[in-house]
Amino acid sequence: MSAPVATAAPAEGPAAPAPASTAGTTLWALMLAGRLVTLDYDRVTTTHAEWSSNAGSVLGVLHQQGPVPAGTVAARCGLRDSTVTGILDKLSQQGLVSRCTDPRDRRRASVSLTDAGRERVAAVFPVLERSAAQMTGSLTEDEQHQLHALLTKIVRARVPEAL
Repeated sequence: MSAPVATAAPAEGPAAPAPASTAGTTLWALMLAGRLVTLDYDRVTTTHAEWSSNAGSVLGVLHQQGPVPAGTVAARCGLRDSTVTGILDKLSQQGLVSRCTDPRDRRRASVSLTDAGRERVAAVFPVLERSAAQMTGSLTEDEQHQLHALLTKIVRARVPEAL
């Protein structure tokens, strides 16, 4: 009788991936949603307004807030001061914004939309509204309010002056 042949224990397969944390999956969802929103926003602003998404953000802040210092625009858009300066230079050359001395602090310039700038923003705003409605169309009105509140809370935790 021959001796039994020793068999090796079955090889273990690759370890199962660790379950993702809620924070990790939320970050992933935010990143993907951010990309989708950015792509859509870029498409709308370049197609309907012929300006970059950053220029659109600058114009949006000026539309919402009226005349403000350039530094406030940069903070609200999450952009560097130098980036906003370049954008404002281009928008000024296009006749969409104007700069004047801030009456509260003569060392600072205040930036505002011109009449032409207000008209261009007003023409693009309905297209952006339709785009936003399509993007959030799968949510109930209550869910849209919840999403807005939660996103606002996230942004304010990182950049309080942004919203």
